[in-house]
Amino acid sequence: MCMLGSFSQYGVISQHSVVKVDPDLPLETAVLVGCGVPTGWGTATNAGGVRPGDTVVIYGVGGLGIDTVQASVVSGAKHVVAVDPVALKRDTAISMGATHAVATAEEAQRLVTDLTLGQGADQALILVGTVTEEVVSAAFDIVGKGGTVVVTGLADPAKLTVHVSGAVLALWEKTIRTPSSAAAIRSTTSRGCSGSTSRVTSSSTSW
Repeated sequence: MCMLGSFSQYGVISQHSVVKVDPDLPLETAVLVGCGVPTGWGTATNAGGVRPGDTVVIYGVGGLGIDTVQASVVSGAKHVVAVDPVALKRDTAISMGATHAVATAEEAQRLVTDLTLGQGADQALILVGTVTEEVVSAAFDIVGKGGTVVVTGLADPAKLTVHVSGAVLALWEKTIRTPSSAAAIRSTTSRGCSGSTSRVTSSSTSW
């Protein structure tokens, strides 16, 4: 999909996209730093903008999401809620600092409503293996006014997976964005009848 020769022996790429790996560093370790760790970490710290005291919900705590959990903890989030149907992943998220772990989006919604006294989460970060309309809608619903949804996971390119209420987006000033550093569209604004402005944005920050 990205036109990359991932399994080629050779490739012609920009020197700005290359970091030399020390010969003493095992490649199976270096590869984590090359993709999974910075992507998961940057989802929280850069695209999500997690700050001390925030409530963060992370959908999918696999190879990327577990790094997002750690980044949210280090950023000082008050509540870090991991959502994953796999018990081992939930247990691992707790061991990495998540304050709560649940199996479903419905459980997460009830939990966050209780934790925030109905205010909603500050960030909902989507790192599931395959993004669906259901998980995007759940993330959109769980954030409160001014909340941010970051879609890091990939979806089937033939399917439309972002279907949200334009009125809620505008009136509640919510933001939906991706962590892409090569986004062609920086920001698209829409105005509701009240004159408030909301954004469906794509981050220009790289990590």
